[in-house]
This record gives sequence, structure tokens and C-alpha cells, in this order.
Amino acid sequence: MPVAFTPCTSPVVVSTQGASQAVTGTATDTSGKTATATATVSLDTTPPTITATVTPAPVGGINYGSATVTFTCADSLSGVATCPAPVTDTTIGANQVISGTATDKAGNTATTNVTLNIQPVVPPTITYALSPTPNANGWNNSSVTVTFTCTAGTYAIASCTSPVVVSTPGANQTVTGTAKDTSGLTATATATL
Repeated sequence: MPVAFTPCTSPVVVSTQGASQAVTGTATDTSGKTATATATVSLDTTPPTITATVTPAPVGGINYGSATVTFTCADSLSGVATCPAPVTDTTIGANQVISGTATDKAGNTATTNVTLNIQPVVPPTITYALSPTPNANGWNNSSVTVTFTCTAGTYAIASCTSPVVVSTPGANQTVTGTAKDTSGLTATATATL
């Protein structure tokens, strides 16, 4: 004849977040004998965190040429399961939304968005002037100063060739000047005298 059992432990609701929480239940029969079972519960209901960083930092809300969005993810309970890889955007245009989603080991997710405005990069320009200017036949009969003027494009001018004095007689002498901006882009101009 089977032994009758008294009711088992009532259901237990685990609502406290944490790892490896033990919940034990007991069954007792009418003779007083017991059996126990322990369940281990890890509970994480909090989404992970995700932040985005744009490199290089936008200037006035604008990136020139390209931008890379890097995501940083964290989760203090179950830990991060997935975090998006960096995204490099080279598409010229405004209001481009780059999204990234982090997932923790419990399956919670969090998403962040970054809006990029990418404009084309404009290189610097350089021009030159001769002083004095050559005569109608294209010749000078005294020293000539070649002066360069550099104009910024997207980035500020970092260096511009200083004026050059040409005093050696001869035909078709060339003097080259270079404009360089703070991003490393260059432009050259060559004067022939």
C-alpha cells in the first residue's frame, strides 16, 4: 500500500537578482520521512549598459570624410554576452543613424543610437605670386620673390612655404611651395620663372 504524502513546499517566487541563489523544497510523508531538493536560480532582470563614442570627435556636429563609432558595454550581474563591433561610416550625408545593441547572459538587451553628419574633406589650396612680375617676354632682370598663399580647406593650415628669393640667372627655374593642414593633407603649387 502506498505511503501518503503531505503537501510539498509551496511554490517559491525568486525576485531578488543575483547569481546561484539556492531554493530548497521539502516533501514529508505521513510517517515523517522527508526528502529535499534544491534548485539553483540565477536572476538578472536589469538590462546591460551600452555607450557609443565617435572618433574623431565631431566638430560642430560634423565629421569630415569618415567616423568610427565604438561601443562600450557592461553588465554587473550576468555579464555581457554580446557587444557590437566598431562601425566605420564613410558615407557622405546628414542624419545617419548608427545603432548598437548589447545583450547580457540573461538575454536582456539595451540599444543606443548615434547620429552622424559626414561631410567631404576639402584639402587646402596654395597659390603663388611673383614680385616683380616678368615682362612681356616672360623674363626678369632682377631677383624675383615667390610668395605663397595657403588657404584652409576643412582643417586649419599647419604650414605654408615661406617666400623664396630667386637670384640665380637662368630660364625655366621652378620653385615649389606646399600647404599642409592639421590633418596632414597637402597641396602644392609650382612657379616657373
